[in-house]
Amino acid sequence: RILIGDSISYHKAEGYGEVFGNMFLHDTIRKVILRGNYGYYNEHTEYAMATDSAYSIEYSQGDSLFLHGDKLEMIKIDSTYREMKAYYGVRFYRSDIQGVCDSMQYNTKENVLYMYTAPVLWNENYQLIGDTIEVFMNDSTVDWIHMKQYCFAIEQKDSIHYNQLKGRDLKAYLVDGDMRYIIVEGNAQSIFYPEEEDGSMIGMNQTESSYLSTNLKNKKMEKLKLWPKVNARMTPLP
Repeated sequence: RILIGDSISYHKAEGYGEVFGNMFLHDTIRKVILRGNYGYYNEHTEYAMATDSAYSIEYSQGDSLFLHGDKLEMIKIDSTYREMKAYYGVRFYRSDIQGVCDSMQYNTKENVLYMYTAPVLWNENYQLIGDTIEVFMNDSTVDWIHMKQYCFAIEQKDSIHYNQLKGRDLKAYLVDGDMRYIIVEGNAQSIFYPEEEDGSMIGMNQTESSYLSTNLKNKKMEKLKLWPKVNARMTPLP
């Protein structure tokens, strides 16, 4: 572990150090970098904290996770795993997903990223909004996403048309970074634009049902299923 800063106050007996200005903490074993204008690190507990323009880079997986927040924490779980926590004004970026929320927690043991308070998540041309969002990783890729309580998904088709899904609980499954299957449970509502074989839109279809699922292929809706009772309306486009 390497600790760099403009000023460092190191207390050897207690095993902790404080950094004032341009903190740079690099853990080469767990492959994570933590930066900020103020930081704290305890070598006994391996707890680290950064604040004031804080951000981190977690590169233990195949794709690096860039994370920013007012305050970032790294907490040791055991010799192998750790937790990363971010508070207030959180933003993160990976090549396959990007998001913003009020607070976030990433557990390397469970390989799950938890987003709390007004979370918004982006994947390709999809935007996902929920009361709470959980992102489940499989090795270095996103396996599936769970949105709880209130959920809303929107897909941009062009500059003025958007496919939309809404309900109480939504699960989205990805393959190689692409959305492939979505299921909505509880008060499922949808707005989507079916297309002819030549790609021209037929109209705007609005549906309401208890459950809804959709299969996607090549970033387009391939199949839509609704059950058990369905209310639907098709409005022709002008």
